[in-house]
Amino acid sequence: QATNQIKRYHKAGEFSGIFSLVQVFVAMTPEECRYFANTGGPLNPAFYFRWADFNNVYMNDWDKVATHFLSIPMAHQFIGDYTIADAKDEQLKVLRSYQYYAVNKIADTVAKTDWTSGNQRGGYIWHTTGSGKTMSSFKSAQLISRRKDADKVIFLLDRIELGKQSLEEYQNFADSKDDVQATENTAILLAKLKSKQDRDRLIVTSIQKMSNIKDETGGLNARDIAMISDKRIVFIVDEAHRSTFGDMLITIKNTFPKAMFFGFTGTPIQDENRKKKNTTTTVFGNELHRYSIADGIRDKNVLGFDPYKVLTFKDKDVRKVVALEKAKAKDESDKYKI
Repeated sequence: QATNQIKRYHKAGEFSGIFSLVQVFVAMTPEECRYFANTGGPLNPAFYFRWADFNNVYMNDWDKVATHFLSIPMAHQFIGDYTIADAKDEQLKVLRSYQYYAVNKIADTVAKTDWTSGNQRGGYIWHTTGSGKTMSSFKSAQLISRRKDADKVIFLLDRIELGKQSLEEYQNFADSKDDVQATENTAILLAKLKSKQDRDRLIVTSIQKMSNIKDETGGLNARDIAMISDKRIVFIVDEAHRSTFGDMLITIKNTFPKAMFFGFTGTPIQDENRKKKNTTTTVFGNELHRYSIADGIRDKNVLGFDPYKVLTFKDKDVRKVVALEKAKAKDESDKYKI
């Protein structure tokens, strides 16, 4: 009833004048809570979110919601730092609770880091596919940049063809398209890395381009390396379970020994499926936050599925062999009975 009342007021144009500045609506009963962004357009119940704790357990009691979500300065911080005006959709978007925890963990880790320690492993975020990792990674970089806790924040993509798509998404989330810089070629990438201007703080590039930077014509020389290595550089790696286990990431780490690396992945590499004796933890550090596929299905952020076993040729061959062995054993048994 509360959400429907807000929806009716919204449709009737009641949120005008000073009330047009309302960014987030909250509907509560003593046992339940929903929050959602003031999109400017029609309100969609699919984007009415429930607040949860760090372990993705819903907070239902009004006093817990008031203490953890609606308290001051948390409410102010949430509206100021954890909403995004998406230029493409022309709508205001608000982060879900699991996105907030992930972004906050990364930003706090960078803020507290000792840049002289040489610790490159910032950590990784395990969020299931379809849970909004692009928005979370952008908001992490934006917060680090705004707070000036790093000189450069670099979105490292695992495939060159994803560059344009991801760049457009990041630029749509940014306050201005100039806030996120593209790197069409090595010369531009070098210029952005060496630049001291604020507008060159957020950079989007590919792991291939970054790893080849020393070897290409006009690439880094010793003076460039020294200049850039003195900067506080944060790498945020998308799809951290793929090409980051090859030589390219090792090259980048060796080129920028003081840089910090964070990974986003929906399928982290664990001990049982390690690559080249490495796991996501050995490459990026400890898990900072987890939002599993089970959480995503519960929240309807990910489509549910029913497992259905389909026998492969190998399965059928094994069953055939087993059946023949059983028949043979039965024949032997009957022989002895006779």
